[in-house]
Amino acid sequence: MDKDVEKKTKEVKGPDSISDEDKKKLLEELNVKRNEANDIKLELNKINEVKEKWFKKKQELNGKIAMLIKDIKSTKNVRNSFTKKVKEDKNKRKTMNDALRVKIEEAKTLQAQKNEILKKHKIKKDPSKLKEEIDKMELTIETEAISFNKEQAIMKQIKELKKQYKDLAEVSGVFSKLSELSKDIRAMKKEVEQTHRKVQTQAKESQSKHEELLTTSKEIDAIKDEEKAAFDKFIENKKTFQEINLKFQAKLTEMNKIREQLGEIRDENKKKAKKKKDEKLKEKTIDVEQKIKKRMKLTTEDILIYQSKK
Repeated sequence: MDKDVEKKTKEVKGPDSISDEDKKKLLEELNVKRNEANDIKLELNKINEVKEKWFKKKQELNGKIAMLIKDIKSTKNVRNSFTKKVKEDKNKRKTMNDALRVKIEEAKTLQAQKNEILKKHKIKKDPSKLKEEIDKMELTIETEAISFNKEQAIMKQIKELKKQYKDLAEVSGVFSKLSELSKDIRAMKKEVEQTHRKVQTQAKESQSKHEELLTTSKEIDAIKDEEKAAFDKFIENKKTFQEINLKFQAKLTEMNKIREQLGEIRDENKKKAKKKKDEKLKEKTIDVEQKIKKRMKLTTEDILIYQSKK
């Protein structure tokens, strides 16, 4: 009886008919597709790394450009500040030069008057120089220990010089005015020279900043070319990545179709197996019922089959 059960069990688990061969082929095809998909995935990962490397390079260069543009703005502000100061000081220098020319013309006029007076009065000594000699002699008498005779001689000389100075009172105003004017001209020339040096220094700084701007601009242009090249490489590799990814997705689609077919085969095989099992169970149930009618002894399997019916 046990042999009969084994035989019937084998019949229930029998071959899945033609679908077994189809399933084997599909499994082999699925394995091939899976290996192909893995190869494409490796290629996809490699091209993605290259793509991202170029994108990162492009971003780094873009960051450098942004920093250099920031430097250019700062340098331009400094340059413009120097340029503005140069313009202001040039205007100031021009105003000062104009005033200086007026003073010089005035001095020339006074000098002509002075020469004319000196010639008219046959004066050989400048009144201001004469006054300086008188002051010097008086200081000598007041501060130095000299003999009485020498002091008298100096006093006599002072008296004579004072008489000469008094005689020159008529022209002393011109001499004094010319002296003051000369001082003003010297002071103005000094101020003009200082302003001129300031203009030169600021102009030099402005030019230096301008050249710095040109250098930075050229550097930006070079980096922009490099950035464009990096971006072109990124786009090129992105396109390749998309093409490979389409192949990868297509391969996944093929694999899914095979899996669907395998699933259909499994479902069909399950239906067939269930149908066979139900048929066998029905046959065995009939056999058990016949045994019961004939009051034959039931095996354990018979009892299980009969209980399953309930």
